[in-house]
Amino acid sequence: MKLAMRSLVLLVVIPCLIAATAPTGSLTTFGDASVSGVNVQSGTAVFPGDTISTGSSNARFNLSNGRSLQIGPNSSLRISQDSVVEIVTGMSRMQAKSQPFVMLASNWRLTGQPDGKSGFLAADVLRQPSGEVSLNVTSGKVIASSNRGNVVMIAEAGRPVMLPSAAPSSGPSDPPAGAGGGAGGGQGGGNAQGGSGSGNTTGGNGNNGGSNNNGVPGQVNNYGFFPFW
Repeated sequence: MKLAMRSLVLLVVIPCLIAATAPTGSLTTFGDASVSGVNVQSGTAVFPGDTISTGSSNARFNLSNGRSLQIGPNSSLRISQDSVVEIVTGMSRMQAKSQPFVMLASNWRLTGQPDGKSGFLAADVLRQPSGEVSLNVTSGKVIASSNRGNVVMIAEAGRPVMLPSAAPSSGPSDPPAGAGGGAGGGQGGGNAQGGSGSGNTTGGNGNNGGSNNNGVPGQVNNYGFFPFW
């Protein structure tokens, strides 16, 4: 009876231990790279909770179901306990065959979907030091959802997107009564029309040269993705 009980316990415990220690994927290195602070060689297993960091060379993180991440130089990824990959710094390229690819960057959840015809997903993701995230898709599309769930943006082939570090509020923002809607960049007297009236501003036209007045992030013309691929 005792032997049967021990056998039953082993049958239950051993699969649980194997599942608890199963790696998320493996790392292919092309130079200096580390996993959780330890320099590693190509073929190293990566587990939930690990952090992958590259030096002057790039690397490739191989996951299941035909998914992979090309990691740029001086970049790092963090693997959550439920095996979701987060870009901490730098740049990576999402690649997948016929399977969605979910990852995190800054305050955004990115869901990559392969192209309906080719069945392939390829998207460059760059996390800026400021927390902004640039998306440049070459095949398929990437749906970016804010952590608060109030903003959804889509990047497709030929339509790069810059995600702000913090998702803008979905509600309207009213300017103060009597205040102008814009601020000028130079000295001089000019008038600007506000949301609830007009007011004097300090500037030529009441136009802000850095960003538009409704708080929407401006377009980025030079993405500079992955010259090393």
